[in-house]
Amino acid sequence: MVTVDKIPYNEKLYSPGIDRYGSNMSDMLRKFRDRDIPVFLSELVSNV
Repeated sequence: MVTVDKIPYNEKLYSPGIDRYGSNMSDMLRKFRDRDIPVFLSELVSNV
C-alpha cells in the first residue's frame, strides 16, 4: 500500500504501482469472466 497520493512519472514507486494496477485489473476481470458477467471498459473523454 502506497502512502503517497501523487507519484511523479518514473519515480521509484511509479513502475511497481502500474504493475500492481494491471495485476489488480486482470484479477478483477478474470473473476467477472469466470462468472459470465459482461464488463465494458472505456476512457473518460470529457467531464463537462
